[in-house]
Amino acid sequence: MFFFVLVIIFNLLFFVSNVPTESMTPTIPVDAKIVVQKVMNDYDYGDIAVFYSDEFEAYLVKRVIGKSGDKIKITEENGIYRNGEKLEEPYLAGEYVYEVAEYQVPENCYFFLGDNRDESIDSRKWANPYISKTQILGEVVWILGGSHEIAE
Repeated sequence: MFFFVLVIIFNLLFFVSNVPTESMTPTIPVDAKIVVQKVMNDYDYGDIAVFYSDEFEAYLVKRVIGKSGDKIKITEENGIYRNGEKLEEPYLAGEYVYEVAEYQVPENCYFFLGDNRDESIDSRKWANPYISKTQILGEVVWILGGSHEIAE
């Protein structure tokens, strides 16, 4: 009975999914299982979230780079800036060359990027680069099958 109660509680608070693409490598290996915490009200910079994309009619896994009101500036070789400050992104596997762009994140929305920038289809490439808070299902709190734990 106790085990049954634990399973019910786990399913109320978490769900398990897999990541079938390279968009989040090296942080999340291809086909790794992730545990996602459902009960979240706000997401912070660097959090990895699972959300529903209306454009792709699919669930995606990406890292929070910008929140409501943020100005995101992408430069060709110097990287990503948020509100004028260059982001330190130790989770990236290497250096990337970016297409120059600027974004202003609307109220109650987020701007997401994958960790493998060359392979990730993310806010830089979507028709609408922002994901509403209501589309987010939760935050990745554990990676199974990989060598990384996400708990900051």
